Amino acid sequence: PEREVARGIGGGVSSDKRSCMGGGFTGSNLNVIDYVTTLTTGNAVDFGDRTITARGGDGCDDLSRGIFFGGYSTSIDPTIDYITMDTTGNSTDFGDQAVAHRNNACVADATRGVCAGGVDSGGASNIIDYVTIQTTGNSTDFGNLTVAGDAMSGAVASETRAVFGVRQFQNVLDYVTILTAGNATDFGD
Repeated sequence: PEREVARGIGGGVSSDKRSCMGGGFTGSNLNVIDYVTTLTTGNAVDFGDRTITARGGDGCDDLSRGIFFGGYSTSIDPTIDYITMDTTGNSTDFGDQAVAHRNNACVADATRGVCAGGVDSGGASNIIDYVTIQTTGNSTDFGNLTVAGDAMSGAVASETRAVFGVRQFQNVLDYVTILTAGNATDFGD
């Protein structure tokens, strides 16, 4: 299968039916959101557009609503926007990040979306912020990673815990309990 628009550095969200990719970069920043139907093969189809044109903004979801956190256009954009994955259409403004950061890693449980690390206006970031997915509003400070990472290599989550891999030439794994705000704890290497 092929993407509707070939690109990198975008964010992804998924439900039990669809996987959606938003934003990204292909010589210039994009606002495109496209999707594939997970249980079938075939090329990606247009879903709609993000409210911003940017790269480097990650996504998370609760299997119903997909949230895209920020990105970079000519500067770091703090915009958070969302889609309802069972319907197609443009994203809707959710709010803003407490501190704008991009190239972050985002995870979610059934209630809360958590976004960590990346780059803020001062360089590599250790910021962790969160939103309640089925509401709208600005993100809230969650705590900090144990180290700053200019680009997050990814994150995984269970129903209770999120583990973040910090890039920046490090082998650090940090974790947080998703429903309990606070600083991250070292998970291992």
